[in-house]
Amino acid sequence: MLKNWDLFILNPILIILSFAAVWFIWKRENESKKWLYFFIETILVWTVNSFLVKLGILRFGITNAYSNPVAIALSLFGVSAIFTMLFKPLATWLTGIVKHRRYWIWASMLSSFIAIILFLIANSSLNDVSGLLIVGSIMIGISLASQSLYFLYINEQKYYRIFPIKATFRTAFLIIIGTFFGSYIFNLTNVSQHSVLGNNETVNYLGAGIVCIIFLIVAFGLSFMNKEKSSFVKSFDFDVKDKLEPYNSKILVLLMLSTLFLGLIYGLIQSPIYEFYIVAKVKNSGASAEVALSFVRKYQDFFIGGQLILGYLGYFKIVKKIGYRQSVIGLIVILAFLAFLMTLIHSYYFLLFVSFVAGLIFFELFYMWFGLAIMWNYRTERIPVTGLVGASTILGSFIPNIILSICRISGVGVFQNYNSLEALANIENVSEILVTLTRAVILMSSIIFALALAYLAFLTFTINQMLVEYVNVEEIHSKLVSIEKRSIANKIKTRMTIN
Repeated sequence: MLKNWDLFILNPILIILSFAAVWFIWKRENESKKWLYFFIETILVWTVNSFLVKLGILRFGITNAYSNPVAIALSLFGVSAIFTMLFKPLATWLTGIVKHRRYWIWASMLSSFIAIILFLIANSSLNDVSGLLIVGSIMIGISLASQSLYFLYINEQKYYRIFPIKATFRTAFLIIIGTFFGSYIFNLTNVSQHSVLGNNETVNYLGAGIVCIIFLIVAFGLSFMNKEKSSFVKSFDFDVKDKLEPYNSKILVLLMLSTLFLGLIYGLIQSPIYEFYIVAKVKNSGASAEVALSFVRKYQDFFIGGQLILGYLGYFKIVKKIGYRQSVIGLIVILAFLAFLMTLIHSYYFLLFVSFVAGLIFFELFYMWFGLAIMWNYRTERIPVTGLVGASTILGSFIPNIILSICRISGVGVFQNYNSLEALANIENVSEILVTLTRAVILMSSIIFALALAYLAFLTFTINQMLVEYVNVEEIHSKLVSIEKRSIANKIKTRMTIN
């Protein structure tokens, strides 16, 4: 029980408080019930997607899945990341053309349902599950690609396209709750069947899969409680765009480079090097293999926990007040400082702290960029700005993941004598391995430090070009409200004249 205190004490409290926060936000703004239904729908869908991603990663651990070259490629690139990266721009562009975000969202729910069935079927009792896993990965890719659409939907249908960053952080909070809840269901299923991180041979995910199917059915039903107005699924009208900074393709390139940078840093911080180091460090202290592996779970959950606990408050209480430019610069400086400290402090407890803070920093930075991407999305025609920016983040995290996945499968470098956390945890004497992993952690942290400094230098010269009017948040909000009111008044006058 003590080694699983996070699962049985901390996580349930956080989940309950998160749902209470959603209720409080809904009541405080006196919103209609249809938006409460949307909040619940979003949480349920992303609970399922979070569970599916973890289950998919586990299923690709089946040794005989690598009999197919495509399956090998997918195991290197990530369970569904390659398909998500391809589908994100398509989802934004296509739903903009047909003027219905809901169509892809409904398709994503169906895709998640199919993926659940395929991943539950794909177990080690089958001779070759490559085909099932590949199709399942495509289904998850379709579902994860809908993420951008939830942000666009609420900004278009509730805020009339005026408050993209406010809509972004609110939706992000809902998605993070779902992500945390889905991870909790996955981990609880493992622990309840005496497995720390999951084992293809022993853990049965049928019960959790049925719960996820029920969640999807409820979410699908709730989606009809909030009718989509297609008239808002478009860019700003000409008279609005004429009073704002015009779209420039250079801005899109800068946004994509910014999120690519962020994705690279994210991929390195979440790399398995740190997880292997934690297992070796805990094991070297005399702990059991099960305790060592439980720290890896905590390390993963702390990254999401930072976003869950402080992400939403961080924007409204700090970022919004001190401004975007100052916030971005400050957050990257903190990230660089943490990376520097990781080269000096070799403690798994410190890594848990870093994971918590890094998760919070990633949340604030990514969703600031994504909110700006939504803002630019409404100043252009038929260019999926949000999809391209989201895909750039995935591409950034791809690069370290590809390199380290190849090393793990090939058994080179620090993975020479082991290629899984479980294998390392079961080695009795890890003192020599720990020395090697410590050096790897220092090297990885040094790379993150260098990247953070390069990121800082890049943004020093480019951030104002991306922010334009958002250099002053309150001023642009007032300006957009005023412009939109005049636009609506002019439309009413025109209709009255025609009549």
